[in-house]
Amino acid sequence: MSSLFTSSSRYIAVVFASVVTFGALFVTAYACLPGPTPERFDQLWAASMWRAKERIASETEGPRILVFGGSDVYFGISGTLMTQMTGIPSFNMGTHGGNGVGLLLNDAVSFARSGDIAIIALLPTHLFHEKALVTSQAQGVDRWLGNRYFFTASLREKLLLLSHSKLVDVFTIRNSPPGINYQYGYWQLPPKEHGDIKPIYATDETTSRVLQQLEKLPDRDQGLGLRAPPTRNWALPDRLAPPESYPALHPSIERSLERAIRDMESRGVTPFFTLTATAFANTPYALTALVKTVGEERFLIGAEHLPIDAMYDTPFHPNAIGREMVSRKLASSLCQKIVCRDL
Repeated sequence: MSSLFTSSSRYIAVVFASVVTFGALFVTAYACLPGPTPERFDQLWAASMWRAKERIASETEGPRILVFGGSDVYFGISGTLMTQMTGIPSFNMGTHGGNGVGLLLNDAVSFARSGDIAIIALLPTHLFHEKALVTSQAQGVDRWLGNRYFFTASLREKLLLLSHSKLVDVFTIRNSPPGINYQYGYWQLPPKEHGDIKPIYATDETTSRVLQQLEKLPDRDQGLGLRAPPTRNWALPDRLAPPESYPALHPSIERSLERAIRDMESRGVTPFFTLTATAFANTPYALTALVKTVGEERFLIGAEHLPIDAMYDTPFHPNAIGREMVSRKLASSLCQKIVCRDL
């Protein structure tokens, strides 16, 4: 009996010593790591803008229309105008396109509640490349938001987030970014009512920038990094090619979209998807691929192709004129699928 007791004691002592040793090594290694990844202003701004828009939209009870996206939505959607057109409180939830598809979908899934309509605007450049799923920008923004994306992401997305991180980043969790206040200019904070920004108009200088960027886009694929489709006649749903001829999204993007749809619909959220408004025609390649994944019933035709005088400083940023065009078109498209107030 005494030998058995001695053996058990030794086993416990060895296990305890191993745990203590491992803990000491981990703490030592952690202490020797370099500091967290340096903060970038655009990441801090994107997190601050998201928190501000969360607060604004959370003040409304009952069903809402929430438009999620990057800077194309930040510049290009008027929640005020969409509220007037639909009769449903509408909010511009756009922040930064560099956040990637994964964080964008996570924002929509985590914030939308039962009864809401979630409209997710996707960049055509993000549909066909896995690197657009999880970005270093997303990792930096998520740290300011309590790493909520990391803790709810799929295993694949967790690994991609970690690939953009230092180990110490995982333990550096901040639930709220410090206050930023930019009332004027490009980085307006806080947003106005309905998550909108003040109207921004183009100048000769900003229009020149748009034209210069458009000149750099290859004619063959309009800068999307895609092989040109066999036909250009797929621009509207009533002219779509047969489903079997649709191109496909990147599998990781496709799975993330399907998961987001399941998660939202299971909680009583109605998801819709659209392509972002740009100064170059979104290729039918991108449109048909997105429709194939999300279904035509969840796709909204927006003002995908805007004239130059409707853009601000890049082919992706509508000015005040473009914002009205996009908002009106998107609201009209939505009102063909839901019951809106008579105008």
